[in-house]
Amino acid sequence: MRPSSETKALLSISVGLVLLLNPLYIGLLHLDDPTYRYQQVEVEFTDGGYRTDERSLLGVERIDSDVACLRGYPTRACQFERFLYNGGNGSVPTNYRFRHAGRDYSAVFVNGQFYRPRGIERNGTWYMTLEPASKEEVLKGVTTPYADAPVSIRHAVRTGNVSTHREIEMTNELVRKDGTYSVIRLADKAEASNSKRLLHYLFLVGGVVVGFFHVLRGQRLRVDERRRNSR
Repeated sequence: MRPSSETKALLSISVGLVLLLNPLYIGLLHLDDPTYRYQQVEVEFTDGGYRTDERSLLGVERIDSDVACLRGYPTRACQFERFLYNGGNGSVPTNYRFRHAGRDYSAVFVNGQFYRPRGIERNGTWYMTLEPASKEEVLKGVTTPYADAPVSIRHAVRTGNVSTHREIEMTNELVRKDGTYSVIRLADKAEASNSKRLLHYLFLVGGVVVGFFHVLRGQRLRVDERRRNSR
């Protein structure tokens, strides 16, 4: 049984609308998107510090944003904390009371030992200082449990790597899983090839053009069908 002209018209219009709307969903093909490859780096904490494959941490300035000096790069925060560690004192006016000395991190790692940044009062003046803290206490507070990490991070921890077409959050942050610790770092970024970009725009423009003609064809079929029925 051959479909009626009305059915053909509706089908043509439906296909046309789908093609006309392709800018809304063509991004799902990721033809024009770069590819990011992320790698898991396991970090083993010991009584005297930590061990990991230094080559796999190339380009990572610090292992966790909540711990100063853990990677050892000479950041401003790390230089300040090493100054305190070596006997320096930082003072502030007495009307400014603080617990963490205004820092955006909760722990410091210096000379193989974890510390908590603190503010202490001496003779009416507040000083910045470092208080020794246990490795277990600090790691429990600064690391993210595996179950709470984003899906892409969990995949990388589970398999060793993950590739995505969007940058993922929480890279270089410590993730805790079954007593082990690891960070996920960006290992490589590859831009879309010229052929993929060309294909993306061919689909985009061609879909709109073909969709427009499908809609016109469907409308013409409907008009012809009505004319025949009106005779």
